[in-house]
Formats: sequence, C-alpha cells, structure tokens
Amino acid sequence: MTSSKEVKLKHRAPVFHVIVVGAGATGSNLLPSLMQFLNSTKDNLITIIDADRYEAHNKLNQKCTDEDIISGKSKAQIMAEVYQELYPSLNINYLSEYIDSVEQLFNITNKHGLSHNTTTILVSCVDNNNARRIFYETFKSEHSRHLIYIDSGNGTTDRIGQIVVGYKIRKEKYSKN
Repeated sequence: MTSSKEVKLKHRAPVFHVIVVGAGATGSNLLPSLMQFLNSTKDNLITIIDADRYEAHNKLNQKCTDEDIISGKSKAQIMAEVYQELYPSLNINYLSEYIDSVEQLFNITNKHGLSHNTTTILVSCVDNNNARRIFYETFKSEHSRHLIYIDSGNGTTDRIGQIVVGYKIRKEKYSKN
C-alpha cells in the first residue's frame, strides 16, 4: 500500500524540484541541511520518497525517534511532516513507495505541472543498485531535460562513501565522479 501527500504550490512555478529518494541513513542525515538551505531560497518543490518504516536498529545511524518507530508511518511521511512543521513556507510532499521504473520516476517529475524551465535535482540516498540503475537510466534518457543527478552511498562498517554527480542542461550531459 502506498500513501502520499501532494501539495498545492504556495508560490510561483518552482525553480527546482528536489526529489530525495531514501530517508534512511544517508537521507535522514542530508535532509536537515538541505531543508534549511531550501528554506532560504523559496519557490522550490521538495518530494521525499521512501516506503520503508523506521525500526529500532535504525536509531544507530538514522534521524528517528521511538515515536517514529511505533507510528507505522513511512520514513518519507515522517520526514515530510517534520520539515513541513519546521519550514511551513516550503512546498514539501512525500511518496510512500519504492521506485521500480524509469516511467514511474518520470511520472513523479512531471505530475506537478512544472515549468519547462524547472530543474529537477534527483538525490539518490538508496541502498540498492536496482534503484540506482533506474536513476541512471532516467538521467541518460532523451526525455529528461534540466536534471541534476546526485548519487550518494556509504558503507556499513568501514565508514567509506562515494558520490557521483551528473548535470544535464536540455539534452547535454556532464558528469564528474
């Protein structure tokens, strides 16, 4: 079962549509700084996507509370509610689902009737390679226009990590890792 919350935009067409997929270890630690920054820029749309629920063992490396664990809500819903309360002027929505296809991701990026000039920033905070493959295929697609793709990951015990960034203006691709 999926759940979601859509927002009606509070301002003019967003400059950026920031999509954060994964609200676990990487995502829950990225979101505080990201939300604070986006609050200073206004006119952006933020979508948090994660169908997982917090469990007791998540408290070691994820921003969650005992209340979050027993709530039964998805990680995406919890993070969206927390940051919407902290930053009421932001346009935050969430999807309690997993990304299973390029088409699904395109539907998410296109469902808000955003301007052709809106740049999508896709931030991958996932822990599985299938989702990463979908994000990369989305980035490569000729149907994606203004897109910044940031893929982040980390190890579990050795505290190593990596980040890959790709930037696409219209149909020109640039990447650096």
